Amino acid sequence: MNGITREIRTKGRQSGFTIIELVVVILLLGILTATALPRFLEVTDEAHAAVVDATEAGLLTGMQLFRSQWIAESGSAGSALADWDSMQANSAGYPIGADLDADDALSDNTECLEIFDYLLQVGHPTVAEDTAESTSAAIDQTNIDNVSADFLAQFTAANTCTYAYIGQFSGTSAIADNDIPVIELNVSTGAVGRGTAL
Repeated sequence: MNGITREIRTKGRQSGFTIIELVVVILLLGILTATALPRFLEVTDEAHAAVVDATEAGLLTGMQLFRSQWIAESGSAGSALADWDSMQANSAGYPIGADLDADDALSDNTECLEIFDYLLQVGHPTVAEDTAESTSAAIDQTNIDNVSADFLAQFTAANTCTYAYIGQFSGTSAIADNDIPVIELNVSTGAVGRGTAL
């Protein structure tokens, strides 16, 4: 009998968390959530900015490497560099696409897409040709809904390609033009930099 009584007493003494302990745990979780959640949201924005920064740097490096090889190999307009998948060079030594144009300049979205693909290494962000617009048109939801890529390539002016980063807008219902990061690439000067939204 003593064993049964002892067991009953032991069971009676066992208890779970007190209400105060539960309230403290809930408060701590609430505080952690309130401080950590905004930081996680910032990380997403920082990741999108890093994609644009890395792509801009990669395009600039690719332009410099392409021109260096062009100078070392030939230094003449219309040269196709075998190491660059036969990318053609203009008279300044910068890439203008896989097919040489008679005017030694860029002329359409397809050439801008080729330059992006050829200058960046394997594993680069995806790029699509802007088929919703021909040249220099504003990026809107129609453009974004028509492609599934990180960047949208568009020929915008003589010897200039723009690459709008639309990866952060996939699945959204509305965008503002000033929210779209754009990389501009000029094949006359070799300049690569940030632009404003198209």
